[in-house]
Amino acid sequence: MDLDALRFGDFSKLGTAAGDWEAMGKKLWELESDARDDLGGKAAKANWEGVNATFTKEFIGKTAKEFADAATQATSIANILKDTHGELVDYKKQLNDVIEHRRPGADHARRPDRVRLLGRRLLQPGPCRAGDEGRRADRGPAEEEG
Repeated sequence: MDLDALRFGDFSKLGTAAGDWEAMGKKLWELESDARDDLGGKAAKANWEGVNATFTKEFIGKTAKEFADAATQATSIANILKDTHGELVDYKKQLNDVIEHRRPGADHARRPDRVRLLGRRLLQPGPCRAGDEGRRADRGPAEEEG
C-alpha cells in the first residue's frame, strides 16, 4: 500500500462494507432457519405422496443448506473486512502519531526517542535494540551527525 494512501485514506467505506456483509449474514441465517424449520417442518408433516412430494421435500432441504452455506460465506467476508478495517485504521493512527511527533515544533516531551519496526506492526515508539544507542531514528549514526 502506498504511504499516502495509508496516511490520508478514508477507510469508512470499508467499515460500512463490513457492517453490510454482517447484516447480510444475519439475514441469510434467518432465511436458513425459516427454510429448515418452517418449510421443512411443514413438508415433513404433510401427507404427500408421489414424485412431486419427494422432490419438494428434497428441494426444501437443499435450499436450507444453500442458505446456510451463503450465510457462512457472508459471515467470513464480514470478519475479513472488519479485521482489515481495524488494522488499517490502527496503522494509520500509528503512522500519523509518529509523523506528528517528528514534525518540527511538535511537543518534544511527547516525542519518542526511537522508532522501531515490529513484524506486522507498522511503527511503534520505543527503544531500539542493544547496540543502537548511537543511532537516532530520524538520523544516521551519532558520529555522522557532526
